[in-house]
Amino acid sequence: STGKHAAGRAIFGYDIKDKRRVINEKEAAVVKEIFWQLSMGSKYIDIADWLNANGYTTKMGNRWERTHICNMVEKAPLYRGMTKNMLTDEWIPGDHEPILTEEELDEFIANTDAFVKCRKLYMGHDLLPSDEHERALKKGGIEISIIPDYYYRDLQEN
Repeated sequence: STGKHAAGRAIFGYDIKDKRRVINEKEAAVVKEIFWQLSMGSKYIDIADWLNANGYTTKMGNRWERTHICNMVEKAPLYRGMTKNMLTDEWIPGDHEPILTEEELDEFIANTDAFVKCRKLYMGHDLLPSDEHERALKKGGIEISIIPDYYYRDLQEN
């Protein structure tokens, strides 16, 4: 795969022009704000509430939900100019401009707890990642740990 945008809808922060991702400046400012709030330890639901209270909408014009933030977290390397190789499922350099600098993304990733919470919430508290999924997460620098049920109850409320 060459690092070009394959197909589909543009991710928040980008538009598609001539089959390439180009930065949508208005949305890019929101992306930076979201990742800044995440790096400060804000919860997904609190960020979504803040975005809604300040009149921001998703790319489709909807209210922000916790899952929208989670989806952005899972695609974080995209915001640093990377793209996913569909054959190997690895992040490779893309042909689009990054919204986040390496330093901004590193600051967010330093708070890997946010990334792990996102993955765990998707998988459900009673599921552990498959060996393949765990290897993919570790390749992305994400450590998997067993999280007790009470922690999930706290997360579900947030």
